[in-house]
Amino acid sequence: MNTKILKQKILENLILNGNWKMSKIKDISVSIQYGYTGSAIQKGEYKMLRITDIQNDSVDWQNVPYVEIDDKKAQNYLLENDDIVFARTGATVGKSFLIKDLRDKSVFASYLIRMKLKKDFDVQYVKYFFESGFYWQQIQEKAIGTGQPNVNGTLLGELLIPLPPLSVQKSIVNRIERLFAEIDLIETARQELLQLVKTSKQKTLQLAITGELTNADTSTWKIVKLGEVCNQITDGTHKTPKYTTCGIPFLRVTDITESNDSKKFISENEHKELIKRCKPEKGDVLLSKNGTIGVAKVVDWNFEFSIFVSLCLIKPKNELDSRYLAYYLGSRKAISQMTSRQKTVTITNLHLEEIRELLIPLPPLSVQQQIVDKIETIFTEIEKIETIIRN
Repeated sequence: MNTKILKQKILENLILNGNWKMSKIKDISVSIQYGYTGSAIQKGEYKMLRITDIQNDSVDWQNVPYVEIDDKKAQNYLLENDDIVFARTGATVGKSFLIKDLRDKSVFASYLIRMKLKKDFDVQYVKYFFESGFYWQQIQEKAIGTGQPNVNGTLLGELLIPLPPLSVQKSIVNRIERLFAEIDLIETARQELLQLVKTSKQKTLQLAITGELTNADTSTWKIVKLGEVCNQITDGTHKTPKYTTCGIPFLRVTDITESNDSKKFISENEHKELIKRCKPEKGDVLLSKNGTIGVAKVVDWNFEFSIFVSLCLIKPKNELDSRYLAYYLGSRKAISQMTSRQKTVTITNLHLEEIRELLIPLPPLSVQQQIVDKIETIFTEIEKIETIIRN
């Protein structure tokens, strides 16, 4: 369930489907005004709200900087509760924010437009309109420029808004807020379920590496260092290569840790130089060791590729199943080892010698394969549940 889309549909149904009279923004406003041009300073009497201070429809006022401005001039730009400010340029053009619970004397910066609403209209109703698809459609149609779109005060004033009587505006606001609150409760419960799914996967791995998913005799298991059961543990190039528009795939941490559409490529000549140090092949295991550590992936494809230094390449010996190794490296027990072995504290970075020293429980190969099959069967069922929860 996409809560943002669901809330959009609620706004559309409650605000736009009433056949209300259309008015222009300028006709319901006392003023539409540009902000103050000044440099941000650390201390002062007046805070200065900027576009970048508005994130996720909220402002951390403690981190809003100050500006040097005299008292007389500040009177023209002082923010008050129930003011609505708009981003008038850049990637967030049209984004609005309703001023509430204002505690400090604050002005607004020049890339914002401030709208003061007449008393005959409900400010929260108007703010909800500024989140509707109809509003954003008008913004996109009226925005000037392509590389750096902007909306000026005149264009903003010409935007149309459906306006029912004041009592109906208030009734619509109450209904929107009740529905939004219910959606937020559902979303909170959904996130808790997804966290439970994640915990279930980790619990499965924990049971797997302790032998509790199979009936195998754990007395035959050994505890070995990873380096003892691998032919090679190395990493990719330490230099950022020259990227090309196509060619040989070049993998980084983001290519195995998240959904990443910005794939990188290098030339075949550069690839030939890089594989002298590190030649990944099908059946190898890639392990993230910089930034996000502990994400492992089995190479299950046949095409050639190169890797960056942030990835570790592990070539298991015949006695170690690649899939078993990857699952083990993703377990809390393995990640705990990696974290404790880090030599640096400020930067998440795992060295090759630390990876070689990792301890791994090693059952017979046939048992490893049984464990992998059991894990994948359970994960398949868990992922079915996860799909239902997400949708």
